[in-house]
Amino acid sequence: MSAFNFKKFSSVCLLASGIAVSVGASAASGGVINVTGKVTETSCVVSASAVTISLPTVDKSVLAVLANTSGTTGFIINVTGCDAALGVTARFTPDANTTSSGNLKNMTTESATSASVQILDQNRNVINIQTDDETSAAARRVVASSTGTANLQYYAQYYAETANTTVGDLTASANFTLSYQ
Repeated sequence: MSAFNFKKFSSVCLLASGIAVSVGASAASGGVINVTGKVTETSCVVSASAVTISLPTVDKSVLAVLANTSGTTGFIINVTGCDAALGVTARFTPDANTTSSGNLKNMTTESATSASVQILDQNRNVINIQTDDETSAAARRVVASSTGTANLQYYAQYYAETANTTVGDLTASANFTLSYQ
């Protein structure tokens, strides 16, 4: 092969490989990432880092049937320092102390077996902590006052995870974060 033909052949091969590469590159898929967010002046602050709820003493017979509830007791999470008219709610976070049904496990060693604690929203609708997400939390939002305060009303109650709850003490806890809109 002459030097001229070899250069011509090399150029054709190089050109063909470039076309093959660009065809492969154009065949790749792409997509879009959409990001949303919000920046506020001030985040709300929980007035007390812990809220203590004392459920009333109940007879074990009221929790003798699966899913029975008793002792509904209200509690408030007070927040301050919010922007006026900012929507705020508590979003509960599942952890090892959450039952598969979304309630709070009884953590006491000499405990009332089968009894757990169920959390309810301000309208007394059950909050399933296992599935509590931004959408369900949005339905519970409270608008902060002109002074930047909000009172987040919730309820706690005993819940029978199985039939025939036994007698004993009950201690439970839940973690939450504030969510804004």
